Amino acid sequence: MRTLTTTALACALTLPGVAAAQTQVDKGDIIPMAGWTYENIYAGGGWSVDRLIGTRVRSAGGEDLGEVEDVIFGPDARVISIIAEIGGVWDLGDHHVGVPWGEVTVDHAEDVVTVPITEDTVSDYDAFEVSGLPGSRLGDAIQPGLDDAEIEGRAWRATELVGDYARLRGADGVPLDYGYVSDMLIRDGRIAATVVDVSGGFGTGNYAYPHYGYYKYGWAPGDQYYDLPYGPGEVHEIDPFNYDQMRDGSS
Repeated sequence: MRTLTTTALACALTLPGVAAAQTQVDKGDIIPMAGWTYENIYAGGGWSVDRLIGTRVRSAGGEDLGEVEDVIFGPDARVISIIAEIGGVWDLGDHHVGVPWGEVTVDHAEDVVTVPITEDTVSDYDAFEVSGLPGSRLGDAIQPGLDDAEIEGRAWRATELVGDYARLRGADGVPLDYGYVSDMLIRDGRIAATVVDVSGGFGTGNYAYPHYGYYKYGWAPGDQYYDLPYGPGEVHEIDPFNYDQMRDGSS
């Protein structure tokens, strides 16, 4: 599991009292693999978190600032902000900033992210303040729009989930090793699918599964396992995800 190098942000996003992931699921909430399709993601407007991380960041004036280091999500799986590492401009050394998602423009064709940061405003883009945590500027702004279930959790980093082990539900209740989380696919500002790079006895390939809510199924921030609510006989009722068919949208 990759970690953000900004110590203050990492500590702030790893708060005590985080609930453990639940392994019991309500079958009525599970999307059957027979009814799951990639078409909405392929059709346009979807994009890859893994591709966004590492993308060049520039100012509205065209200055090269650095690159995207992480993406922050809320408890409802909506994109809150990006974290970017910038340096070599405005007499700054290596410096981390956070930019609310509504102020980010992504050009997927050019692989570049544009942010409205200037030398005069860079101090306004504190990484914690746009994290969505309670007490932060953005956290206070977004919480009124969430219901009680959605604000039970905390903001989390994409790199907390990417790289975690993925497991299936075994018939005897013992989780089965399946692969690892390699990506998340975003559509309409929310995680639409979690991609698993399959390994071992289940074959190979990247499969995109419905992304289930915070705590509801098999993962909570800080866990090292992502437990899918599917058994071995269900997971390959779909084809591997083909990134070449995904027409990336822009924010």
